[in-house]
Amino acid sequence: AWNASRPLEKRIPIIIAYCAPSCFLCLSSILFLVVPTNALILPMLFGGLLNGSYAAALVLTVRTIYSIDVAKHYNSLFLFDLIGAVICNRFMFGELMTKHSFTDEDGNVRCFGRKCIQTSFIILACLSVLAFLATLVMYFSYMRFVRATREEREQASRETSETTSVRNVE
Repeated sequence: AWNASRPLEKRIPIIIAYCAPSCFLCLSSILFLVVPTNALILPMLFGGLLNGSYAAALVLTVRTIYSIDVAKHYNSLFLFDLIGAVICNRFMFGELMTKHSFTDEDGNVRCFGRKCIQTSFIILACLSVLAFLATLVMYFSYMRFVRATREEREQASRETSETTSVRNVE
């Protein structure tokens, strides 16, 4: 509400909200690799902030940008989230956990220590840096588009006011 009540030129673009989740993911995945066991609450806190900021960014931007047909875009975005989660869990996390696991005397497959998650979290940290860079590219491209559109509208408005003033003089 605060941003929407500001003049159009001074509003903060809603797509900047996508930078926060990728930053939180990068911090969380790096901290999972380096903090001691008794401090794992910190990367979990960043993971919670990641989930909340991603959900908020998704709801706000989809609702703002695709206001004509919101349901179609919500469904496609959540479908891509589901596909990504299945692919990452099956092929990235599952295979690496199986590679580093061992079978105990009860026949249960177990995996302990950082070696089980290290490769997965390094990949996640790299992907989150790429995601952050992609959000910056998206933000600056969108801002160029917004500036160009505003300039076109101002120029059209000036031309309209000039032709109106010329007609009034005649």
